[in-house]
Amino acid sequence: MTNSATNPKTSTFNRSGYPRIEGDDYPTIDRRCAAALIDSWPPPQGPVLDPCAANGSPLLDAIAELRNDACVTLPTDATRFQPPSSIRSVISNPPYKRGTVDAIIRQLTKLYEQRRLDYIALLMRTNFASARGLDTGRGYFVDTVLSGMIVLRFRPIWFTPRAGEKNPQPQHNFCWLVADRRIQSGTEKRLLFWPQLAQYEKADIEK
Repeated sequence: MTNSATNPKTSTFNRSGYPRIEGDDYPTIDRRCAAALIDSWPPPQGPVLDPCAANGSPLLDAIAELRNDACVTLPTDATRFQPPSSIRSVISNPPYKRGTVDAIIRQLTKLYEQRRLDYIALLMRTNFASARGLDTGRGYFVDTVLSGMIVLRFRPIWFTPRAGEKNPQPQHNFCWLVADRRIQSGTEKRLLFWPQLAQYEKADIEK
């Protein structure tokens, strides 16, 4: 029997052709991700922090430009993140290595439950929202503090094309998972989509 996982002609796994980044910690270079959040569900006024981007965050750079407010990064272990008192909002694309991402989300959820954060927006693969069980950070976040989600109607680009190459062909669907204290607890979860049909052409031009 042929092993489809090792035979390139029959493999069921998709490969991007780009080197894999340690810890699956890919910077968010596709500005449409920031536009989707700010257009659909912007954070409260005030500084925003990304605890998963100690070396700078293209995502927060784009958000700062779109909302004209301060965005900061903080050299920290995101799994033990303790926000300064001036920070009430977190926006992040956490590294999606299993185990690591659950520890990060569990810590952020704990801070939200302690009322030390009022707004959390996490850029995640769409299937992460299907996580079950309170023993996973993803499942706990969805079951306890989630206010809603923004489904992205495009697949984000994670690599800048190399010279002479065509644009990368992304393979994964993403969404924003949002916890927002401005939304009354116990209300129905919001389900939003971006872009709306009328925005498709504009989004393609600006990507």
